[in-house]
Amino acid sequence: MKVKSKLLMFLLVCLTATVNAQYTVGVFGGINNSNLTGDAPTNVVYKSTPEYGTGLLAEYNITGDVRISFQPMFQRKGTIIAYSVFSEREPIDSIDINISYFSIPVLLKVYGGNNIMYVSGGFDLGIKFDASFRDINSSTELNVEDSFKDFDIAAIIGVGAQFRVGLLYVFIEGRYSQGLSNIRNQKEGEPEDLNLSLRTLGMQLFAGITYSFDSVQ
Repeated sequence: MKVKSKLLMFLLVCLTATVNAQYTVGVFGGINNSNLTGDAPTNVVYKSTPEYGTGLLAEYNITGDVRISFQPMFQRKGTIIAYSVFSEREPIDSIDINISYFSIPVLLKVYGGNNIMYVSGGFDLGIKFDASFRDINSSTELNVEDSFKDFDIAAIIGVGAQFRVGLLYVFIEGRYSQGLSNIRNQKEGEPEDLNLSLRTLGMQLFAGITYSFDSVQ
């Protein structure tokens, strides 16, 4: 927890410094349609589950069309584990896994000539807060925080658009996130459903508002 506290303090200092530099700041939130991928036992299917994410952003204009965007946020990731049963046409939802992260996406955003459409790409460092394992049929829930690693690194690509409304900008952005490393931290005595290698992935849809201090805007 000490390491997490120091990281949070560092992020707040960096965000404050960026705001004082008078560029662009804002808030955003939306849906993270998350999933886990990797090793799967026989007759097991990983299904995406809608989660959420919300955070702040601070951007620095490298040029008139290129920005670096710093977006500390809280988000949940996870999956539904479904089992194929001979007597059923569709796999039956059985296990719900949820992992909460404090994430630090750092993205490069490139705008088109009209300063409306943009593409983005970069990396996201996720710092795990907690993790839960719920048996959907029996409603039994376990804390499995120790079964997952403290950090998750993911690559992000996205496309978005912003629209000026008075002094503010309103934006909407779609992203694809792909975990780059195994997040499992195998422990003795844990549920057999977790005895495998997993990576995160997800489709994200965010919307938010920003305010720009830069005269170029």
